[in-house]
Amino acid sequence: MSEETKVNSYGATDWNKDFYNNKREDRVKTDYMKLKPGQNIVRFISKPHEFNFHEVKIVGEPGFGKKVYCSMTDDCPVCLLAAKELAPEREAKWFVAVIDRSTQIARTLEIGKLIYKKVKKLNMDEGWGNPQTYDVNISKNPKPDSPNDYYDVLPRAPKPLSPEDLA
Repeated sequence: MSEETKVNSYGATDWNKDFYNNKREDRVKTDYMKLKPGQNIVRFISKPHEFNFHEVKIVGEPGFGKKVYCSMTDDCPVCLLAAKELAPEREAKWFVAVIDRSTQIARTLEIGKLIYKKVKKLNMDEGWGNPQTYDVNISKNPKPDSPNDYYDVLPRAPKPLSPEDLA
């Protein structure tokens, strides 16, 4: 297969597809941000990128289970099992690029529905608008009174990115 015909594909495929080596030696390894308890000041520098997965827990294994990414097709094997109530339903999360203000380093942040909905609410508010124009404080409370209070998202005063941020 020539280099120009190699294409990444996702989801169901057939057994005749040539293997495509998707190694990215020329790219820097992704630096993920883990939200710590308390305040986490970030600036969103990309749009959110949705991904879908199933949280699969093997009986007897410790922990919360493993993410099995969903192909989002009618024949996703885990979705087919979920339809028979033998596996968990598909969930959505988002990757978003941020500047972590505690280190001033660009990182990738994985967010769930709770944070996404709170940022979306700011985005839709005419007083705040696009969350890429201001910093936000994502507050993590490991012992909330309600599950909806585990994360809180508070906007900071809008200001443009500094030359250091842009670098």
